[in-house]
Amino acid sequence: MELNQRLMDQLEEVNVERNPDRALRTFFGYEKRRGATYMHYAHGGMSMEEADRQPLFDADIPAEGGEGYAGVALSIIEALEHNRPLDTALNVPNHNAIDGLGSTDVVEVSCRVDGSGVHPMPIGTVPAPQMALIQTVKTYERLTVSAIQQRSRKLAVEALMTHPLVLSYSRAKLLVDAYLQAHQQYVGEWS
Repeated sequence: MELNQRLMDQLEEVNVERNPDRALRTFFGYEKRRGATYMHYAHGGMSMEEADRQPLFDADIPAEGGEGYAGVALSIIEALEHNRPLDTALNVPNHNAIDGLGSTDVVEVSCRVDGSGVHPMPIGTVPAPQMALIQTVKTYERLTVSAIQQRSRKLAVEALMTHPLVLSYSRAKLLVDAYLQAHQQYVGEWS
């Protein structure tokens, strides 16, 4: 919210109608600041402290591609098609990147993308407390997929009971019933 307010204040000061180029530089500076700390170790970005020292939003207007998910997707296509190695975070099948998870479990990890494909960077062993949370969420995800495939209210409740933010039969049942009722036209009947 604070970043958004800074952007709005700066755009008002710039006067978008009289100075659209400066407004675009402001917006791209905001976008750069907003994403500066996300996976900064993989993208060569800056730390939160460095990013917060930037008083004004200001960045060059990208010639093509832009930022956000579209920019990430275009960068990945570029790396694959032209064998230009790229390090980025992606959701991929685990393939032993994280010890203790199944090979087909989807994980978000740093990957090297090049002309031969997407290669998850091995993480290895995760500390026990974090691994317990990861395994709990993976159990929730597997149960959720099964619930959807089988249209099973019972499995959906079981899935939510497993989720760390729910952990309660009564809450899970209430949520599942409310969801299935609110979205019945899209999800159909569940047993």
